[in-house]
Amino acid sequence: VNDGVGFFTSRVISRYMQEAMFMLDEGAKIEDIDQTALKTGFPVGPVIVSDEVGLDTAVKVGKVLEEVFANRFTGSAILAKVVEDGRYGRKNEKGFYEYKGGKKVGPDATAYDFTKAGRNRIAVTPEEIADRLLLSFCLESTLCLEENVLRNPRDGDVGGVMGIGFPANLGGPFHYMDVRGIQNVVDSIARLEERFGARFAVPQTLKDMASAGKKFFPDE
Repeated sequence: VNDGVGFFTSRVISRYMQEAMFMLDEGAKIEDIDQTALKTGFPVGPVIVSDEVGLDTAVKVGKVLEEVFANRFTGSAILAKVVEDGRYGRKNEKGFYEYKGGKKVGPDATAYDFTKAGRNRIAVTPEEIADRLLLSFCLESTLCLEENVLRNPRDGDVGGVMGIGFPANLGGPFHYMDVRGIQNVVDSIARLEERFGARFAVPQTLKDMASAGKKFFPDE
């Protein structure tokens, strides 16, 4: 990949994890987010990833990305609050999950106290959770291609699957968008933009491709 803040993998995985934090803040359950991610084909759920990476590390990375990509990366208020409470994830056995003897035993309901919704959890459909995670991943991948961080869609698919766990059954973010249909992807992201704002602004590349009826892999 070409040089740039976050390169490819850190930018995309951060955006994926960030969307999970927004869903938590809105009232989604930790286990619903992570279990849906697993059923979709991600090897690890985004909330678990946050605990594994280290919540303090995630906060530091988030601040750097927010400075550079202000419209799309908004530092999660939840992460800052849990870190202030001394929760760093697996490293100190205190995070969004509970740990005993070094082993994860289940979601820690007290972590909800740091969200806007508090402990009043709501039922978010698996379809919405999966869509927001997948499209966040695809959107940021497209911007990496648009900004020449990625040389081509194939690199993004290989890096997405092998490097940061995009569902292998979906073939990588660019292959997935081709199969789903570029116009469908544009329409779906646009609906999320109406609900959640600039972080779901549709990349110009996707708009142009939809208008021209193009695909990332036209020969396949």
